[in-house]
Amino acid sequence: MADTNATIPGPPPGFISDPSDNHQADIISSAVITWLIGAIFVGLRFYARGWLLKNALGVEDWLIAVALVFSAATSAGKIERESLVTSQACQSPDANPHHRGLLRLGKAFSRH
Repeated sequence: MADTNATIPGPPPGFISDPSDNHQADIISSAVITWLIGAIFVGLRFYARGWLLKNALGVEDWLIAVALVFSAATSAGKIERESLVTSQACQSPDANPHHRGLLRLGKAFSRH
C-alpha cells in the first residue's frame, strides 16, 4: 500500500524567480536575436536562389520577405512595450509586484 501522507517536495532553491525582477534585457535581446536569425536565413535563401541559381526567385520568396518585415514589426512592438512597461513600473513603486504585469498590460491596452 502506498503512503498517503507523503509530502511533495517544493522546488529547488533559486528555481522560482522574484516577481519584481527586471527581465527587460532578456526580452529585448531575445526579440533582436531571433529576428536576426530569421533575417540571416532569409538572406541566405535570397542569395542561394537569386545569385547561385541565377534569378530563380519566386512568389514564395517575396512572401517570405514580407513575413520578415512583419516579424520585424512584431519584434519592435515587443521592444517598445517592454521599454514602456519598465518606465511605468518605475513610476509606481507602490504597485504589488504580483499585479504589476497585469497593470502594465491594462495600461498598454487603455492608451488611445
